[in-house]
Amino acid sequence: MTGEWVSSGCAAETGTPPQLWRAGSLLERSAQHVDAFLTLSQFCADNHTAFGFSEPMRVVPTFLPDSERAQPPAPLAPEDANGRPYFLFVGRLEKIKGLQDVIPLFRGDGAADLVIAGTGVYEAELRALAAGSPRVRFLGMQPMEKLRSLYANAVAAVMPSICYEVFPMVVLEAFREATPIVARRLGPFPDIVAASGGGLLFDTPAELKAAIDALTVDAGQRAKLGAAAAHAFEARWSEDVALTEYFTLIRNLAEQKGETELVARLIAGSGGE
Repeated sequence: MTGEWVSSGCAAETGTPPQLWRAGSLLERSAQHVDAFLTLSQFCADNHTAFGFSEPMRVVPTFLPDSERAQPPAPLAPEDANGRPYFLFVGRLEKIKGLQDVIPLFRGDGAADLVIAGTGVYEAELRALAAGSPRVRFLGMQPMEKLRSLYANAVAAVMPSICYEVFPMVVLEAFREATPIVARRLGPFPDIVAASGGGLLFDTPAELKAAIDALTVDAGQRAKLGAAAAHAFEARWSEDVALTEYFTLIRNLAEQKGETELVARLIAGSGGE
């Protein structure tokens, strides 16, 4: 991305051969033949610029397929419907996902639980951290139909990543079910929350605890954030909105290049608009 060498220390640690192409001008020369560089978040575009990628990048929305929501979420399974409010984490169980900062808040007494859906290389450490706490439940990998039910009945989805994400699809999975997010103020999450109004941000464990406590007891705030999340999903990240924006971009690029046949096909495919 930046044209610099990968350090020998990093290469040795990860077992990745040095990427010699980064030392030359191959990236810059190849970029001249690309019509547009696309990314899913403004944060990602800004980071590319900050790290030396000089070509402009265009932010295009991602989406979830409409086919996934043909039916409303099923009721929670009996083993999951224990009558207690819960916060939901969905994703790989790796240290960079930050769950080690969340689990301690669910030890001891409390009004809400933490439900974790996923597996990964850090799972043993996380289970050890949660040992003895009935408020933390590990469900393992779950199919989308089960995840939809889990999202729909959660107080909020927790997204504590300590790494830079591009645009996590779990955001849209939560928003689709009118479920707000509680996310670390890092990477794309500040932009997502500002654009949607569908969640709360935190920097510190104390701020995370305050957000969890507030949403647990304040059903009105949870409903308000959830409604904003669902509205933003439809307005910004639905399949129709995303594909319309994507094909409009292709059409504009084709017009700039004089690709009249392609333009005609795109117009025909969009109903002549």
